[in-house]
Amino acid sequence: KRGSIKERGSGELLDKGPIKKLRELLSLVFTFLLVAFTWIPFLAGNIEDSGGIFLGIFKNFSPLSLIDGSVFKLGLGVKNLLIVVFAVFILFITDLCCERKKCRIDRLLDNTRPLIRWVFYYTLILLVLFSLNLSTTEFLYQSF
Repeated sequence: KRGSIKERGSGELLDKGPIKKLRELLSLVFTFLLVAFTWIPFLAGNIEDSGGIFLGIFKNFSPLSLIDGSVFKLGLGVKNLLIVVFAVFILFITDLCCERKKCRIDRLLDNTRPLIRWVFYYTLILLVLFSLNLSTTEFLYQSF
């Protein structure tokens, strides 16, 4: 016999099906945004600059800026953007595999064939090497 929400408890209802997946997704997005916004004051030159960055994010943001090419004016080249998109795709696939196999991400490659594991390792190494920018720009953490 199925009871009402009060009889079953609200916690049981939130831990099933699509509601649980939505809650997990919102938790993931919230954590990412919290970490990303926490980094802004540390990377900005001073409080005024970080305030300007926050103001620019919330006041001047337009979704069209993601597709009209203005992302490339910020210093991100096409090659680096493709590497980022590919890396996010790999992370997404890895997360799906871990979710379906109910395993930890650090143990995901333990039971795979050595050839697949080494292809994965070399792909990661090549992604890092291809994303290097060896120009004479200032090191990100030089001011710390």
